Amino acid sequence: MVKIKPHQLNNRAEFGTIDEQVNPNTGANRKAFVPQFTLWCAIRTRTLNQMFAAKSAGLEDTRTIAVRHNQHIVEELRVRLNGEVYRIVNISPDDSNNFIAFDFITLTKTDGVKGA
Repeated sequence: MVKIKPHQLNNRAEFGTIDEQVNPNTGANRKAFVPQFTLWCAIRTRTLNQMFAAKSAGLEDTRTIAVRHNQHIVEELRVRLNGEVYRIVNISPDDSNNFIAFDFITLTKTDGVKGA
């Protein structure tokens, strides 16, 4: 079990969907991030061994965050973190009965979506 202390949850992650919205200036449709809920998260750094494993799996351009266990997080959602919109690649949930459980979410950057 990975030890994560409460003070490490120091970033805000917004979970939501991508929806078509009308640009008020031009009237054209565009894809935009629509937030549904927010969670505190910890951005995890990878060890050298984990970097090599991610590269061999084709996941070298990804990042991992840890959040308190939440059953509402599904792979169809998008995540906005520090103004950038990411797609969920993998969710590693902690389904134990521990009082404090964390889910590890692997993210990859989404192109062409206005999130900020």
